[in-house]
Amino acid sequence: ALPFTETVLALQHMFRNLFAAIFMRSKNLETFTIKDRDEEVKGGVQGLRQVNVNRDKAMDSLMDALRSGGIAKVSDEHDEVWVAHCASMARVKEWTPDAELSYVWRKPDSGDDHLWFATLFMHVASQIIGVSKPARFQMSPILG
Repeated sequence: ALPFTETVLALQHMFRNLFAAIFMRSKNLETFTIKDRDEEVKGGVQGLRQVNVNRDKAMDSLMDALRSGGIAKVSDEHDEVWVAHCASMARVKEWTPDAELSYVWRKPDSGDDHLWFATLFMHVASQIIGVSKPARFQMSPILG
């Protein structure tokens, strides 16, 4: 089970714009898809607000946005930590079970990645709420 599932479900009752983020891997080009449905007690349908993040494609998009200047970070005392977290992730070549060469994002055994994933979630969220477009088209919010 995912950590904090019950907390996310409880918070979604209070905050309509809160989405659970679930990582998945897909060969398609979508960086994320949204599942959003209201609860129907009579029909036995559970309410759901979830964003499925296509892990490797979304990280590729984030890296493109960072490199192209689509995301700006205000310089502050946390710069070195943020850069270290971002640098802890690596895009590596791997062979799939179908003998296809693919690129996936891996975290080495050492190093923290929390701020990398926080930046990734900001990148996806900014596209969901419409304050940015995919990388290279418009600037995402400024980090600071």
